[in-house]
Amino acid sequence: MSESPLARARELLALAWATLDRDIYVVDRRRSRAAALLGRRALEELIAVIPLGDDVDLGSANMRSKLICLRELSTEPAVTAAATVAWAGLSNACHHHAYELTPTVAEVRRLLDEVSTVEKHAQRAAVFNVVR
Repeated sequence: MSESPLARARELLALAWATLDRDIYVVDRRRSRAAALLGRRALEELIAVIPLGDDVDLGSANMRSKLICLRELSTEPAVTAAATVAWAGLSNACHHHAYELTPTVAEVRRLLDEVSTVEKHAQRAAVFNVVR
């Protein structure tokens, strides 16, 4: 049996937090970037499970398009803002540029907090959809 996208997202987010907290061994200079990558992947899974309407299928759309649709169709502006901030920050943190510093653990923690906000909303939406 395959795991639900929400369960995968929660597991990825837990792995990101564990990476930052040093519960999972990653070389220190790569720790924040590894956690950012896990957090970004969790966010991708979460965006896929947030219902936007019965006739909206964003399956093959890129993440930027999904975030625009979320912004336009969601009734939760705080969640939309959290998702947009997290996506931009985590995407930037995932890419290595010779002229930029590695993101700090504090920066990645703040971004993972944003992903946690989206996760709570996705969980509520999943419960609501089951009840409907």
